[in-house]
Amino acid sequence: MPRGTQFILEAFSPSRDSYDADKLKYHGLRDAFKNYSIPGIIKKSSSVLALQKPVPGIDKLKQELNNAYLINASYRLQKSFFPLNKLIWSKVFTLASVRMFGRPMTNEVAALAAAELVRFENAKLLLDNTSDFVDPLIEVYNSLVNDNLTASGSIDRRYALLLTDIKNYFETEYQEVFACFDGYPSAGHFNPRDVQLSFIAALKKLQERNPAWAAWTVATNDTARLSVNPETKQILIGSYRAPVKRRHIKGLFAHEVLVHAQRALNGEAIAPELAEGLPNYLIAEEGFGVLAEAAINQSIPEKIRDRYIDIALALGKRWRRPVTREMLYTICYRRAVVRSVLEGREINLDNLELITWEHINRIYRGSLGNKYVGVFTKDIAYYQGFVKIIKYFEVARVSGELHEKIIYSLQGKFDPTKKQHRERVKLLTK
Repeated sequence: MPRGTQFILEAFSPSRDSYDADKLKYHGLRDAFKNYSIPGIIKKSSSVLALQKPVPGIDKLKQELNNAYLINASYRLQKSFFPLNKLIWSKVFTLASVRMFGRPMTNEVAALAAAELVRFENAKLLLDNTSDFVDPLIEVYNSLVNDNLTASGSIDRRYALLLTDIKNYFETEYQEVFACFDGYPSAGHFNPRDVQLSFIAALKKLQERNPAWAAWTVATNDTARLSVNPETKQILIGSYRAPVKRRHIKGLFAHEVLVHAQRALNGEAIAPELAEGLPNYLIAEEGFGVLAEAAINQSIPEKIRDRYIDIALALGKRWRRPVTREMLYTICYRRAVVRSVLEGREINLDNLELITWEHINRIYRGSLGNKYVGVFTKDIAYYQGFVKIIKYFEVARVSGELHEKIIYSLQGKFDPTKKQHRERVKLLTK
């Protein structure tokens, strides 16, 4: 029976015909609901928890219970008819998601928003007749900053030395792999086909280093995403994704392949659970991927900052109402246009709309996607995990153990900051 976060993501994948519709639909949700027998999981959980003592697999059982509650809330929400029921199940869905993945940290949101505000204010000065377009963005981002900003700059600046050291490690260790991405003009972009071909070439270099990589392939799918599926051993490149800047392509490869795929590959060689992931490994997993990408590119990926900020907007706070999918789309579309103009990029409105809906739907997937706001907070794991894992490696850098800790953390899908995970890895690698 399928289990885990990957299963939830597949169940919450919106049907293509509802991407830009007023309401999101999910073809796989009903089957997912059937696969998660809540009464059975609750009965099993209750009998184990009643023992009130450590039990092998208890963390995994708790995770299964959280998964079941989330899928159940999503399914009940889709089946609700009365407005009050839709409102209640939307809130239950959001609470279940927050319980699983957490919510954005106010101070970090403020730091990210403050940095972005500078860009918007510059855009207002540099671009003529844009006040009506930029002012709403400035107002929204100001609502996130307020008096919450106490951090001294964005986190990538606070840990600049560490990011440089990690960049040097990856570029030295995988020099011949990264060479596959050279040869493009400095101002050039990688379209989806370029990404696919360069990833195939880089994967061949990895296969020369380790024959186990031969089981992995690079494929395309009908999305705007780039992702890794450890079960099928595929690196999936969305045929609708935006062109990747040349200076960002190596960081993207490090994130998806050298971290996510490699941890699955190395974990499989040790034990199945290290290939699938130890319980509650996800935040560290995503954080490590973002760290590798940020180190190579020397800045946090824009999409990671955007997801963190936009989830905070969607959730709202005591003094700020939750933002609907339609409202957030307007904000994000404006932001994308302003950035494109500032960078001098040619604007393809159809493509920009598709990319914006792809981004927005990640935040509201599993919900109705309409005025009944339900928020899927999984994507804060990228930034939350980045904060967590960068502190772990900073301690290693100061103690002179950075390279050893990187190699150690690539052994499989686990959280190196968790004592219980470290003990499990030690047992499995004896």
